[in-house]
This record gives sequence, C-alpha cells and structure tokens, in this order.
Amino acid sequence: MRRKARELFSLLVIIFLLPYVVTLFMNGAHIKTSSRVKEDYVKVQVGTRVEEIVWEKYLAGVLAKEMAADSELEALKAQAVILRSGFYEKLDHDRKTIFTDDFYSMEELEQEWGEETETCKENLKRAVQETDQMILQYQDQYVMLPYHKLSAGKTRSGQEVFGGESYPYLPARDCPKDLEAKEQLQECVLPYHKVKEKCRKFLTAVENPEETKEGKKATFDDFEIQGTDAAGYVTTVRIGQATCTGEEFREALELPSSHFSFQEQKGKLQITSGGIGHGVGMSQYTANQMAKEGKGYEEILQYFYEGAQLKDGGEIFLKLE
Repeated sequence: MRRKARELFSLLVIIFLLPYVVTLFMNGAHIKTSSRVKEDYVKVQVGTRVEEIVWEKYLAGVLAKEMAADSELEALKAQAVILRSGFYEKLDHDRKTIFTDDFYSMEELEQEWGEETETCKENLKRAVQETDQMILQYQDQYVMLPYHKLSAGKTRSGQEVFGGESYPYLPARDCPKDLEAKEQLQECVLPYHKVKEKCRKFLTAVENPEETKEGKKATFDDFEIQGTDAAGYVTTVRIGQATCTGEEFREALELPSSHFSFQEQKGKLQITSGGIGHGVGMSQYTANQMAKEGKGYEEILQYFYEGAQLKDGGEIFLKLE
C-alpha cells in the first residue's frame, strides 16, 4: 500500500514539473526571472503620472529627442553613452529616481520621421544595444558631460567657461566641419528699443521704461560686446549703462548661441549668431562627420572628453527595485 502511495506521489510530481522542465530545456538561459524583468524598467514622469517604461525604449526615446535619429550610427552611440552616464549617475545616487527627461514615444517618432521611421528605430535600437551598459567617467568619477548641436568652429574650454581646475577633460577642440553646416550662421534684426525691452528682466541699470518706447533715441552705440572667450563666444555685453553675460543676452533674445556679433542695419540692430548651443563638450555635428570618416564612438568620445574612460556600468541596475 505504501509502495503504491509513493509511486502515485512520484507520478504527480513528474506531471507537475514536466511543463517547467520541458520549457527550461527548450529555452535554457533565455528564461528571465521576475527580478531580472524588473531591472529592465525605470520610472518616468509622463505628464502628471509616473509610469514604468522599458529601460532601452526610454533611453532610445531620449536619444531621439536629443539627436537626429538619422545620424551616423557611431555618432548616435557616442550620444547614447553620454545620456546613459547621466542616467546611471542618478540611479547610483538614488535607486528610486524618477526620470523627467523628455523622450519620443514610438508614435511621436512616426510623426517626426514618417517613411523613415523604421530605419530610425533600428538606428536608435542599435546605438543603445551596441553600447549596452557602457558609461563614461573621469578618474573613476561621474562628471558633467555637456554636448551641443553645432559649434562655431571650435568648442569651448570647460575650465574657461566654468572656472577653476575641475574640468581638464573638457578641452577646446577644433571643429572646422561645423563651419560648413547650413545652420552655422543665423541672423535676426530688431529695433533697438525692442532689444532693450527683451533684456529688461535681468538688467538692473537700464534706462527708465519710457526711454525704450518707440520714438526715443536708442542707437547702435547703446550695444557693445565687451568680452569674448578663446572660442569667440561672448562673455560680456553692454546695453546702455548696464552689462550682462553673453548667455543672459542669448536667452533673452532666444538666440541659437552666445557666439554672436552686432551690426547696424538701417536703424536697427542686426545680430549674427554662429553655431547652435552653448559650445561646450561634444559637437553633435562634428561627431557625425567623424563617424562618416570611419571613426568609432570610442574615438569620438575621447576627442571631446580627453582622458575620460569607458566603463561597464551594468551593476548600477542592481540598485533598482
């Protein structure tokens, strides 16, 4: 009787475990545990909600938002490493981080790229997967990794822009190809009083409000560039009796960069800007040109972030719940 009971028990165990054993045999190491699946998701602020989004899709979506998805693959890889480095730093400090960076959903990507959507999706996917878990650090530390769309022919020194000796990995780099870009030079022309009105919010020593209205004598002499850095980006601007930084002026006038000059144009102020962005770190345009020349993402990153090292940051995901 006991023997029959044991045989029956053994049979039930086999019946119960057989589906799992067969599945394990067929799939082997490809089976993911629930904890591993959890590691592949991050929390993202989407409007007023917090959603869990597949990590690779989120990174690819942010990448598409930050750089043209039809860029060269190696340039996209370089940008993917930069973005991942910033995200991993946040996770390293707080495993419950909720990301807020804007990203393209797949639907938005289709609206943006139309017939080229599938090609762009594949580029983004490869850029993320082929740099899987790679991050960029300097002397084993997370550091600021700035980037911009287009320099004015040369990137700016981090130590000159930010001051101090903490940014030796951000050297000034020549980017001659940037000067050939269609978007390199942009112009805007405004009446003098309109320029003053736009700048009033941060200037403390401007004239009385009445003096900025139509009919008052604001002239070209009220505007002067008083200082630039080694790359030609404006550091100080005089407006009347007041001064401001080049970045303040750029933001007030919504200029593409702080590399600009003034010209008089029929009683108005013509502002000619060069490049797009702050000019520090990687120029995406030059990165793309380097990729076209056959350079890999490692060489691109080393050019703009001198002395920084590529590392496997995969263990950061172990901090996710």
